[in-house]
Amino acid sequence: MASVESKLKGGIFLLAAVTLIGVAMAMFVGRVGFLRTASRSAGVVSKLNAGGSHPQIDFDFDGVRYSYPQGGMTSSYKVGDLVTVLYDRDNPRMTAVIDTFGVLWLGHILLAVMGSVFLASALRFFRSNDDAA
Repeated sequence: MASVESKLKGGIFLLAAVTLIGVAMAMFVGRVGFLRTASRSAGVVSKLNAGGSHPQIDFDFDGVRYSYPQGGMTSSYKVGDLVTVLYDRDNPRMTAVIDTFGVLWLGHILLAVMGSVFLASALRFFRSNDDAA
């Protein structure tokens, strides 16, 4: 019976691994595409929404001032800090992000690492199943 349990657990972990790694890869491809066409603008931290890790960023494009809350993997910011903002010219309000490694890539990396851990666990379950036979 342990063999069936091990296979089931291994299958569940493998499914989770494939899902996490697949999502990370899709996000990576999307981000690379965005970076190829993104415009840059100078921005400024106008306020802090929930501490320095959630700054409100203001930037101008085509004579219009945009303001958005930056979430995610940001370092500690202070009001008045200057930042570089990347955005899609066709939809600046919804695509704007600060040009930092954490904001651009850390979420992708975390998903890929989690997927790799699940993959290693799945392989362990499958190998323990082979050892029991």
